[in-house]
Amino acid sequence: MIVATVTTTIVVREPLDPTPAQLLVLHRYANASRACFNFAFGPKHDAHQRWSQGRNRLVAEGMSREEANRTAPKVFTPRGSDVQRIFQVRSQTAMAATVAVPRWT
Repeated sequence: MIVATVTTTIVVREPLDPTPAQLLVLHRYANASRACFNFAFGPKHDAHQRWSQGRNRLVAEGMSREEANRTAPKVFTPRGSDVQRIFQVRSQTAMAATVAVPRWT
């Protein structure tokens, strides 16, 4: 005996109407998210550019593009954990530089 289950999803579109304080928080999160993405994208983009330059050199020497794609020099591409570790170190050093407040005790 085969039993089928049917799930119905209702989608309701409601416009958001955040308060000015909520808008400020949303902008902060969006800016932080954009900064993190750009920070992580930079090293990966640079690695791809280095690989692409190596492949283009092989194509310019007369190799077919498909063969050049297979034999292009290997380039280190940082993983997510590598980028995260670098980001944490840089943010901690930036926080240490900006939070250095004299203690009046």
